[in-house]
Amino acid sequence: MRSASSRQTLNRDRGGIPVSFVVRVEPMSRLAEHASIPIAFLVERIFEISGPGKGLAGTGLTDVAVERPWEKDYDAITAGVRRAG
Repeated sequence: MRSASSRQTLNRDRGGIPVSFVVRVEPMSRLAEHASIPIAFLVERIFEISGPGKGLAGTGLTDVAVERPWEKDYDAITAGVRRAG
């Protein structure tokens, strides 16, 4: 297995917060550790889908603010999920 690491910083506007991440190859034996990373997000905007209604041709996405933001917590979803470990 190759050992590789790459550090990237996205300069896109994310509410004034720079986004930084590291990508690296790790052994499968460490996969269960990923379950300790929380995956909850505040939903403030959604995409509305528009189109002619005949297949995907002409389909568009519109970025829309939601009236009342909510938290989407993927850690709280357990039904039918197999966890490593």
